[in-house]
This record gives sequence, structure tokens and C-alpha cells, in this order.
Amino acid sequence: DFDYYWRLDSDSFLTAEVGYDVFERMAVNNKVYGYNVVLREGGSLIDGLWDTVEKYMRDTGQKFQSMQSQWNGHPYPCDPGSCMGFYTNFEISRLDFWRSPEYLRLWSYFERERGTFVKQWGDAQLHYLAVSLLLPESKVQSFADVAYW
Repeated sequence: DFDYYWRLDSDSFLTAEVGYDVFERMAVNNKVYGYNVVLREGGSLIDGLWDTVEKYMRDTGQKFQSMQSQWNGHPYPCDPGSCMGFYTNFEISRLDFWRSPEYLRLWSYFERERGTFVKQWGDAQLHYLAVSLLLPESKVQSFADVAYW
């Protein structure tokens, strides 16, 4: 029975000692999602993703709740040609977030569009959008101080 998981790429390294317990930091501060780096990416791997997110927002009335400071002046995290994403596959998250009715409703939209299967939408962008839409900023933790490569 675990509350959190920590995902790292199999070919990555922590290049310096982490001077604290990342799980304790998440729990004590009541955080749901932690990340290391955010980047804007484009190309065919996001084809149709923003249209699906806009439809989801129209249909549900959902608005973005967090991560706006990362958008570098853009009005949204995505547009038809690019999308923000959690880079490096570094993430620490509460497992119950990914099992919540809110996330499962969003995932249903993504699945209905067959974006992960046909268009190969990456989980970096999908996770970024889910966190931005469903979690307030107070539930998100940056781990930019963790030396990760």
C-alpha cells in the first residue's frame, strides 16, 4: 500500500545526493504532483491534442488551475503547434490522483480521440495538462533542486 510513486527514466541518473526525503516533502506539504523540468515541445506527437483539450474544457466547464507561470507569456499551455510537458520523465505523484474520477473523465477524452494509440501523444504532455487542469498550484511541487540527468 503506497501513497506515492517516483518515476525516473531507466537510463537517467541522480547526479548529486538528494539532501531530503522527497516523499516526506510531498506528504508534509500536502502535494499531489512533483516534477523537475517543464519544456514546450511541438511536432506530430501533439497532433490534435489541443483541440481535444479545448473540447474537454467546453464540455465540462473545466478551467486551468495551475502552472500558468510556466507558459512564458502564452495564453494557454498548448496551441496547435506546441504543448508544455513535464520533461525527463521525472515525476513524483500520489497514486490516488491518477485514479480519481476527475482524471479518469479527462483520460476518457484522450482515449476517445485515440491520441495515445494513433497519434502517439506523449505522457509528458498528457500529465502536464492533467495537472494544470485538475490540481491547484498549491498541490504541485517543483523539484528543480534535484540534480537529475
